[in-house]
Amino acid sequence: MGIENNENKSFCSSCKGACCKSQSGINSPYDFGKTRKEIKAEIVRFIKSGFYAIDYWESESDNESVTYWVRPAHKNALGKIIDASCGGECRLLNENGCSLKFQERPYQCKTLIPKDYITRTSKKGGCFQPVSKENMRDIWAPFQKMMNSIIKGL
Repeated sequence: MGIENNENKSFCSSCKGACCKSQSGINSPYDFGKTRKEIKAEIVRFIKSGFYAIDYWESESDNESVTYWVRPAHKNALGKIIDASCGGECRLLNENGCSLKFQERPYQCKTLIPKDYITRTSKKGGCFQPVSKENMRDIWAPFQKMMNSIIKGL
């Protein structure tokens, strides 16, 4: 899931990380490795670091259906293994923007597109997220057995 660097530092600095202050972007399983063994080991390492958390999607139609995924922890919940908070400032955000290089960032963060790029105007109106939580749920769906195993082991 390689994504070309679409970062716009001048735009991001003008909005001062509004996206990052409202919610951490969701990682793809493939942000952690290529094989299931690599992915599982890296997820465990990232969660144990205290800087990443497991979040989840609960199906509205089926209370039994939960899809787990990984994202950077929110600053108000550092060290929590499972954090389903509806918002919070991403722990990766600092005074210069994201503390990670573009290719190290969560998949959902790499896909953000400044709205002024889309509309071709100079209006500063935040970012457009083409990859929704529903999309991320679908990406993580095949990894739920692994995620349940990780949660039980932590």
